[in-house]
Amino acid sequence: MDTVIPDEREGEATLPPPHVQKKVWLPEDSVPRHMGWVEPWIGASIALYTAWVALTAYADHPMLWLYVGLAAVLAWRSWQRPARRHKDLLLRAICFSALGCLVLLQERADPLGVGGHFFYWITMPLILYAFLLKAEFAWVLLGVNLVVYVVSVVASVNPTDSRALLMRAGFLVIFAVAAIRMGLVLRRTDELLETRRVDLVSGLLNEYGFIDHGTDLWRYCRKSGLAITLVFLDIPDLRRLRELYGAAAARDGVARVVAALGTLDVGKNVLARLSVSRFALLVAAPRDETMAFVGEKLGIPPKIEIDEEGLEMLFLVDVHPVESRLQGVAFARFYTAEIDALEAQAERRSVHVNVPPATPPAAQKAVPALQDDPPSLPDVQLPITVPMGPYSS
Repeated sequence: MDTVIPDEREGEATLPPPHVQKKVWLPEDSVPRHMGWVEPWIGASIALYTAWVALTAYADHPMLWLYVGLAAVLAWRSWQRPARRHKDLLLRAICFSALGCLVLLQERADPLGVGGHFFYWITMPLILYAFLLKAEFAWVLLGVNLVVYVVSVVASVNPTDSRALLMRAGFLVIFAVAAIRMGLVLRRTDELLETRRVDLVSGLLNEYGFIDHGTDLWRYCRKSGLAITLVFLDIPDLRRLRELYGAAAARDGVARVVAALGTLDVGKNVLARLSVSRFALLVAAPRDETMAFVGEKLGIPPKIEIDEEGLEMLFLVDVHPVESRLQGVAFARFYTAEIDALEAQAERRSVHVNVPPATPPAAQKAVPALQDDPPSLPDVQLPITVPMGPYSS
């Protein structure tokens, strides 16, 4: 029986912030996070189709299974380590181009030659990656694949009809250009949505983006039966940074803190900045593994040290991990409940600190009790005397 995982999104935290005209800081070649759930299908489809062809038509070509394995490795790598930069996407696409070149250079008769059935090894990755890559990176990939195609034609020992070569060259260029243009249009809307998920100062996800992208990881863990850990990272000293060091040093310090925390943002992990001094991390792992990962990146106890260019700072990081294996609970509700509990705990702690300590019982006994009425003095009868003055005799 399949577990139904609702996707309720309620509350202010799940509402996108209003669009602003202010320039949002983003890396120049950053890849929207949801691309990490799309890219593995490219390598997986190439591997599956090559395996299908090897089983159904070319069982006498065992070399094909090597390429099936290599394509599967690339797909697994992109699944485990989603690309965060367009240059990473480009490098992975070029890996498929290199494998395609090896396939096309096989010194066998058709089907492994340039005019054979495996021309898709350089065309399909190019077309699919063209939807994901920025235009400038996609044009580079097209150039690389054209070079691969020309090299395979020149080095091929199998005679191929020139008309077939021209047809395949046209296929390679025309459909790749169409994919680049369509990807350009699709990314405009996607980039606009992504800016509303990003913190204006740090470039990390904001709370809305954390819930939005965290929901994808939450669903994956629920369907796979994996534990997931939500970690709150508090750095109280960030609030006093401007007062102690000034605005310029504060901006520099925050940038370095964000860079240090960025080491946690790997693989499928989701990292966000919730406020001036609070960050959140979502990891698809149990609590113990997550804490070991945080300790590996930030040290034990967790801290961030800055000692460069005359700037020396030390930030202690308060870590609050919460593991969940709940089924049938939306991530937005889980997140809201946990952050409310953390806020309530912090409020109780602040109240306890501000209340003056009670007087110890021993100190109370040492203080003498005050009497309402002072003890009465004995009545003394003074004799009647004559007032004396300076002129009395």
